[in-house]
Amino acid sequence: MSGWVISVPIEQARALGTLRCRTDLTGRRDGDLVWLRALSLDENLDLELRKLPGAQFYSVTDDWQLIPRGARLPRRRLDPDPWTPLDSLLTPVATPRRLPPGAVPKLSLTLVRGGSERLATALVTSLPEWATYVESAPQLRTSRLMFLVERSGETWIMGTPLPPLSGVRCYELDGLFVPAGFVWSPAVDSQTMRLSLGLAADEVAMFEIDGAWRRAARTEFVKGSRAAVRATLARSAHAGL
Repeated sequence: MSGWVISVPIEQARALGTLRCRTDLTGRRDGDLVWLRALSLDENLDLELRKLPGAQFYSVTDDWQLIPRGARLPRRRLDPDPWTPLDSLLTPVATPRRLPPGAVPKLSLTLVRGGSERLATALVTSLPEWATYVESAPQLRTSRLMFLVERSGETWIMGTPLPPLSGVRCYELDGLFVPAGFVWSPAVDSQTMRLSLGLAADEVAMFEIDGAWRRAARTEFVKGSRAAVRATLARSAHAGL
């Protein structure tokens, strides 16, 4: 056997961004599908790949016939070459403009104290604190939460109820996460803010108290299971975070 291949619809290719730095995967594009190749498929990698929208798994025979997971007979054949490292295949690009120049004003954004009290639905904390909590908390509770770990190790947790951890709590307005007790200035509505920031429909913006912000696709957040957190810890340790 020549390992495993996984197909993902091209319209879901954005979700592959979380795998871009993995060295145990290669990829290629074929028509309306992106293919990933894994020579081995351990539990952690299998978990990561099963999160990809529309992913289909195939074992590969020596002559590159593909057998769907759970089946016994091959359904199709794939050429063995060429395969490309993911960091070369998946090249980050700027989000294209969706409106003509000048249609949405540029905003000089700052965060100021004020606003009405709102329910906090996100928390910014550290990966070690989050991992320690998940190991001891009931899985029924953590499975309702989603998380994203940045390269710095800063961890964003979304959902309710939030865990009792130290960090910055945020509320959400149409996919804009703002630290509790703060509002943005100038006071514009959330949809105008999204347009000004150039956010895609599936993207959220996460703000810090100093006004800095970053974007992320909702598909980058994963369920707060112990397996997912342990896999994230292992990757972070390997990367030296």
